[in-house]
Amino acid sequence: MKFLYHIIAILVLSTFLYLFFVITDTLGTHHLAELLMNIDFLPGFRHAGFFSSLLFHLGTTTAVYIAFQCIKNSHFYPIGIIISIIMFGMLYPFLITMSVRSMFVFSWGDYAIWMLGHILFLVLIDLSLRFEKNFTHH
Repeated sequence: MKFLYHIIAILVLSTFLYLFFVITDTLGTHHLAELLMNIDFLPGFRHAGFFSSLLFHLGTTTAVYIAFQCIKNSHFYPIGIIISIIMFGMLYPFLITMSVRSMFVFSWGDYAIWMLGHILFLVLIDLSLRFEKNFTHH
């Protein structure tokens, strides 16, 4: 049951972040959902389809989730959140710079939305870890 809980949590987290950016992209002229899923700069993935990008994104979400799962009861947890926020902040300009496609252009407004989405993502990770015991006990 515990394993299933974690799988569902990872799927919900990935879906939330992607849909958050799809919605904000629809409301403006953003390309954040595409940037989130873009892996065209990785060797062998220049013309990767959505499914390959999705698997990569799920893998990344899984790694972040497992990292927080490992430190959830330690004094490293707050530091992990701060480091994650910094890394997500660095990820936006990095992905734009590394992208093969020229449609991605740095924008402070998009950067703010990117950070908001990722902070909400971290809040959801925290909630899923806090309430894990409510859904995994017998």
